[in-house]
Amino acid sequence: MYSCLEHLLYDYAKKYWRSFDTRDYLDARYFLLLAKATHNEDALQFIQWYNGLDARIESDKDAAQIWKIRRVETHRGTPPLDFVIEILEPFDIADRLEYGLTLPSGEFQSTGSIPPSQQQLRGAPGSRVTVYFTEYRRKETPDVFESALLLLESILGEADKKFGFP
Repeated sequence: MYSCLEHLLYDYAKKYWRSFDTRDYLDARYFLLLAKATHNEDALQFIQWYNGLDARIESDKDAAQIWKIRRVETHRGTPPLDFVIEILEPFDIADRLEYGLTLPSGEFQSTGSIPPSQQQLRGAPGSRVTVYFTEYRRKETPDVFESALLLLESILGEADKKFGFP
């Protein structure tokens, strides 16, 4: 999700400033400065719209889950004085998943951070493996990703509609 939005920023920079090289550093702040410096009203409208995307993503419960995990995975910040303890704590996305079996009755039996074993599956005929983000049992993980993808597709479509294809 995040990379798509970054690519969108670069694509529109190239649209508004033909001489822009995609190897150049670009973030939303630099795009805004460039739009103001060049008095490009279309670019200003685009970046104002773009700067509102974080809030839209955060307001969507499914997309916000993925966004939150991305921030944990990517932006761990400057290590504090007790950084050794933090290093020992797992940050991998797999540790943010809860596996289990959904029985034919609909009951969920958690197996923790590891998928159910073949023995557990055989011991519960008609069951299926289920995966949730830890502490987020609103939707199964694949459905959360699908929902977030639909939001992302709508954002990209909206950019095309409002600002034209880059």
